[in-house]
Amino acid sequence: MKKEEWKRLAAKGALELEELVNAEIIGVGTGSTVAHLIDLFPSNIIQRKLFVASSMDTALKLKGRGAKVMDASALDSLDIYIDGADAVDWEGNAIKGGGAALFREKVLASMSKFFTIIIDEEKLVKDLRERPLPVEVDPFALSFVVRKIEELGMSAFIRQAKEGKQGPIFSDSCRVIVDVDIRNWGEDLEKLNAELKRIPGILETGLFIGMVDVILIGGEGGIARRPGGRRVRKGS
Repeated sequence: MKKEEWKRLAAKGALELEELVNAEIIGVGTGSTVAHLIDLFPSNIIQRKLFVASSMDTALKLKGRGAKVMDASALDSLDIYIDGADAVDWEGNAIKGGGAALFREKVLASMSKFFTIIIDEEKLVKDLRERPLPVEVDPFALSFVVRKIEELGMSAFIRQAKEGKQGPIFSDSCRVIVDVDIRNWGEDLEKLNAELKRIPGILETGLFIGMVDVILIGGEGGIARRPGGRRVRKGS
């Protein structure tokens, strides 16, 4: 129960962001912390803003509140994108993909002028390698991708469905989610990201490096705000 309270605190903190108040188009991620955010959106935001969702689950939740949800394919930018994370390090980098929506989440994060992550304090870690790294894989190349990851010295596990459904977990983009144990990888996670994306069949990884503007953390002491590790992009 305490953890859910912390998630709700982080979500509540996002409502006070100037970037959210002034936004016209809001991107919304996927997961349990984001579910609190959707529940907390005041009616004036729901009625006056346009939304883009990273997953069908989020789109349905937003529509259930009466929000206008657009397709990302009709847009080339977002004013703000808000999402949770599996883990965030002290430099403001993140691992995402626990909700099996990492490709769409990375697209929306890249489209956004301002990217905010909301988490409970247990998600803040010293080293991202402590957590599994999800990658989104085309089913056609699944066995090949697993072998190539193992050749890089890491273990790869095809994520399986739970609670009655059998077989692999599929993303909304109809790709399989593979969780990679990266504890044996060296410290250069940017190199890891590049090595994985060189493997034909991997659509995207759950590494969000240099992309986050601000992190809102709910915990025992209330809401804490930390700067993200976002880098200025060319042309921005």
